[in-house]
Amino acid sequence: MTVAKVSDFSQVYAALGETKRKIPARVLRFFKEQLYDLVHASADTDKKIAVVDYEDIETADEVEFVVGVGVARSQVEFGEKVTQRVQDALAKKGYEGITADEVFTDCLLDKSKFHAGDLLETAFPGYGRSNRTFIPVFRYLRSAGITSQQKLDESKYEGAKKVVRKLSGADYAPSNYASRYKKEFSDLSTKEIIEKAANATEAVLMLAFQPSATVDLDSLASFLRANSTSIEKEPYKTAYRKLVCRYDRLAFGF
Repeated sequence: MTVAKVSDFSQVYAALGETKRKIPARVLRFFKEQLYDLVHASADTDKKIAVVDYEDIETADEVEFVVGVGVARSQVEFGEKVTQRVQDALAKKGYEGITADEVFTDCLLDKSKFHAGDLLETAFPGYGRSNRTFIPVFRYLRSAGITSQQKLDESKYEGAKKVVRKLSGADYAPSNYASRYKKEFSDLSTKEIIEKAANATEAVLMLAFQPSATVDLDSLASFLRANSTSIEKEPYKTAYRKLVCRYDRLAFGF
């Protein structure tokens, strides 16, 4: 078995859609034996021809194989449109399987790998129903044209509405580290906090307290990308995720 891990299932569906079934030579020989030339509106054709669903055929004796040349273009175009719609629907369905980890990683990329509307419509209802409070959402709302609370209220993205409501009352900073921030980091810039911190974990904890108006979003984003896999122990991993959500809100929120 070949196992492949992909970031976008539409690539898989597109590849499968292009795959043509190979016909064994013995079957081709059988076709040749049963081959008839068809002439449009010809009275000379002495064979009876009918279009039958293949599921209604029980035995090979009932089938006469016909090769037709010059298939109507309208039928080809119709088939192409149907195929594309199926591929689009399958790709959209695949968004239900996108994990929160993937969203946290994608949120920090220069260019998102996801279609914002499909992600909000398909994956976020699950995030909204879960006990999870923190997950990046504002980047995808903005990409989908949602730039205000009113537009969100009028939108169809019910899952995103629930996530935003949770975030509106959430505390991004761990209160037990507030005094430490005031004593050692309160007058520093984003870059200076990162440089002064003993390690990435301490930087995450201190950056959570920096006033929103003074946050350097570029420096914060670079720090978060550089440490996306370096903070794995709890509760510091949760603190890192909260900081990602804070960046998401400051950079893309309303």
